[in-house]
Amino acid sequence: MTAAAQASLATPGEQRLSMFSRFLEGSSRALLARSGLRRGMHVLDAGCGTGSMTLWIATQVGPRGTVTALDCSSEALETLQRQAHQAGLANIRCEQVDLGTGAALPGSADIVYSRCVLMHLQQPHMALRSLHAALRDGGHGVFEEPVLSAYRTPGDRLLWAFAVSLYTRYCAGQGIDPEYGASLRAAVAEAGFAPQSCELDFSPVPVAQAKAYIDHSLEASGRRYVDAGLIAPLALHNQRKAYVPRDSDSGRMTHFHGVTQLIARKGA
Repeated sequence: MTAAAQASLATPGEQRLSMFSRFLEGSSRALLARSGLRRGMHVLDAGCGTGSMTLWIATQVGPRGTVTALDCSSEALETLQRQAHQAGLANIRCEQVDLGTGAALPGSADIVYSRCVLMHLQQPHMALRSLHAALRDGGHGVFEEPVLSAYRTPGDRLLWAFAVSLYTRYCAGQGIDPEYGASLRAAVAEAGFAPQSCELDFSPVPVAQAKAYIDHSLEASGRRYVDAGLIAPLALHNQRKAYVPRDSDSGRMTHFHGVTQLIARKGA
């Protein structure tokens, strides 16, 4: 089955997550490279999901390195294990863990990595402390968290405004912090890390793909938004029409909302 055929069978939520991973892939890989990721290392991928970054990290550390993939979803970990087997990667170990509980994690990691996970936790400080404890002295924590109010240009803000406003209002009732990236540096320092670099990234995205991503997001989460009283079904249906790609979108670029990228060290 071709990639296009597989995509057509995916749910809107799965398509959204796949596009999200593609949008951030280049900047996330560059961030890990800057942190010193290399062959032979042991890496903890915290909140790995189905492994959008795990598989790549495993290729970078090589057969003498290891990746411990942590997630609360057994289904996500099963998908990751299948993908690892298909890719011939034997250096990935999966472990079901709820990071929000502050549970003890496998120790002596050279790098702990987490992308857009802390924002979903009721007590992210507990997860940060567990991740700090899992690092060896001199190891690095590499974190990425969103700042949905930050945009590179006014045009970018206008394109994303409706979907982001709806999502932000929904988050307010769910204990999700879509601005967690704005406080990431302080939170990481409080957990015992020594921040070394902290930058706001705006990944470039073709306008047509951005519109498709927004539409998948609205389709996947629309029922929840309606049930929460945030929008009427007809209004949601009509708004989605604004994200139908046009011929004029060809070749045009926009940027994803801001994502704080931080590298921190354990120890002085």
